[in-house]
Amino acid sequence: MTAAPPDAPGADAAWCLQPRTPRGRSAVERAEGCLAAVAADAERHDREASYVTEAHRALAAAGLMGATVPPAHGGLGVSSLLDTAACLERIASADASAALVLHMQLSRGLGLAAGPSDPGSEGLLRAMADGSAFVAGAATEAGAGYFTVRTSADPGADGTATVSGRKIMVSGAPAATHFAVRLRVRTPDGDRLGSAIVPRSAATTVADDWDGLGMRGSASGTVHFHDAEALPWSLAVRGPWGTYDPRALGGRMLSSGAMLGIYLGLATAAHRTLLAALRRAGADRPGAWLDAAALRSERELAGTRALVELFLGRLDDHDPADGRGTLALAREWQLCRLRSHDTALALSDLALSAAGASAYRWGHPAARILRDARAGQYMQPYGPSQAAEFIRASGEGTDPGLMA
Repeated sequence: MTAAPPDAPGADAAWCLQPRTPRGRSAVERAEGCLAAVAADAERHDREASYVTEAHRALAAAGLMGATVPPAHGGLGVSSLLDTAACLERIASADASAALVLHMQLSRGLGLAAGPSDPGSEGLLRAMADGSAFVAGAATEAGAGYFTVRTSADPGADGTATVSGRKIMVSGAPAATHFAVRLRVRTPDGDRLGSAIVPRSAATTVADDWDGLGMRGSASGTVHFHDAEALPWSLAVRGPWGTYDPRALGGRMLSSGAMLGIYLGLATAAHRTLLAALRRAGADRPGAWLDAAALRSERELAGTRALVELFLGRLDDHDPADGRGTLALAREWQLCRLRSHDTALALSDLALSAAGASAYRWGHPAARILRDARAGQYMQPYGPSQAAEFIRASGEGTDPGLMA
C-alpha cells in the first residue's frame, strides 16, 4: 500500500452535500472516516486499471456496503437519494472509481428495499449489509439499447430461469458475488423486458478486459453468462421487448440520480488540488492568476452544489405516480448532470493548469481527476448530445425516448 498524498484524504465539508436525515448523517460520518484508506491506493489502481480492492474492504468494514439496506436486515437504513449522494460525494473526493463501485451496491440496496419482501431478497440484503455480498449492475450491451437488450432469460416451469448473454462495462465485476442483469425474457406470449439477479458461478465469466480512459480502478469489465441460473425470487417480467416505455424514466432517475454526488466529489477533489497548488506556489506564484482561478473554482463549486442539493431534495419528495411531474423532474436531472459534468471538467482543467508541468506525469492527481470527470460525461442514461436533445424535448412536454 502506498501512502496517501497529504492533500488527498478529507473532503472540505463546506462544499459537500448535507444529508437530510440522521441515518444519512451517520453514513456520511462513516464515509468521511474511510477517505484516507480509499485514497491510499487510488493512484496505483488508476495506473494498473486494477480493481480498488483495498477501498472496497474499507467501505465494507465501515458498514457502507449496507448503507441502503434496512436496519431490520442489518443495514444503516439510508433511503434518501440526497443522503446517498452525500456519501458518494465524500468517497469520490478521494477516488471516483471507489465511489462508482459503492454506487452499484447502494443503488441495488435501494431497489431491493423498495421491492416486494421475500425470504430470498431478505437474505441477500443481510449479506449485503455484512459485506459478504456485492451486487454489480449488468445492464449495458454493445450495440443494444435500454429496451433492446439481447441477454436472454429462459424461464422454467418451476420458476427458475437461465441467463445467457454478454454485458459490458460492469463496474466492480471482479469483486461481484451477484449480478443484477437487465434481460430479454422469453415467454409463451412473446419476448418481454425484465431483470434478475444472477449469482456468480462457473456459468459466469468475468473478462479481464477493462482499460478505460477514466474510472480505471472500477474494473468495469465484460461479463459472460452461459446458461447461468438466476435467483428464482428475483426474476421480474415487465413490458414488451423492443418497445419504449416512458415509465422507465422514473426508475432510471431513482437508480442513477445519486450519481450526481460522484461528479460533485470530482469537482471537490479538483478544487482541493488547485488550492494545494496555490499553497505550494507561495510567494512565487505568477501574478494573480492562481488567486483568480481559486475564486472561480470556489464560485462554480458552490453554485453547482446548491443546484444538485435542491434537485435531490425534490426527487426525494417526488411521487412516482405523477407521470408529467416525472418528466419535468427528469429534465431538471439532466440539467444538473450537464452542470455537474461541466463543473468537474472546468475545475479539473484549472487544477491541471495550476499544477503546471508536473501534472503531465502519470499518477498526478489532477490528471486522474480530469480523466475520471471526462468518463463521467458518458455514464447512463444520456451522453452530452442526447442529454441536450432530451432537455429540448422535455421542455416542450415530450419525451423523445432516447433510451430506446
